[in-house]
Amino acid sequence: MRYFVFVLFLLCSLCKVQASILESGAYVTGLVGYGYVGNNSYQKPTNNNSYSIGATTGYSFNQYLALDGNVTFMPNNNGYSQFSNYFLSSVAGRFSVPFSDFFSGYLHVGPGLLTNSSTGSNQFGAFLGLGGIFKINNQIGISVEDYGIWLPNDVANDINIFAVGVTYGF
Repeated sequence: MRYFVFVLFLLCSLCKVQASILESGAYVTGLVGYGYVGNNSYQKPTNNNSYSIGATTGYSFNQYLALDGNVTFMPNNNGYSQFSNYFLSSVAGRFSVPFSDFFSGYLHVGPGLLTNSSTGSNQFGAFLGLGGIFKINNQIGISVEDYGIWLPNDVANDINIFAVGVTYGF
């Protein structure tokens, strides 16, 4: 992991960027990650980790504020004879802080919906995320995010996902 972060930093530091990728306008992000499914109601006999695939689209009003929607798919083995597929979706405010010409950190806050395909349950909770974007040029950047949904009751599954992706600004 340290080598990946070093190569990513080296790649981004070699790029000269004229303007912020998310200064204003629409953007899309494709994400691939690894997630953890927590369960407070019972102990699962196997591992709760799985890969995830997601997409985010949004509109940036300025370099500090954006509104975006996220959809993430995460298959998860529940430890028994069937698989539980999770779908996480959200509409969130994105609050960004540009630290330099090539890096901006951001915070996602908003409502989220978690759907479990094996039980057919839908639960609403708080969608929270923290991330950053390394700008490659005026339209393309590399996003690194840690996000998840936290549900209000004790018997629900909370999900946390670490993901890396590519952002394209229009």
